[in-house]
Amino acid sequence: NVAVNGQPTGPFDLNVLKQMVTTGQFTTESLVWKAGMTEWQKAGTIGELKEILANAMPPIPIEN
Repeated sequence: NVAVNGQPTGPFDLNVLKQMVTTGQFTTESLVWKAGMTEWQKAGTIGELKEILANAMPPIPIEN
């Protein structure tokens, strides 16, 4: 499950999460939870998600 705008969504399989990475909907800062976890954690701290997130395009810097 992934928290989106403070609400739990999912569950998602890894292929869907990969697509969400490409659209910027899923980042290292996204909160995730799955059965067996005691609390929500940032996706970047989860071993099985690090590979997916490592290939994510960084956000475009906002110029002022």
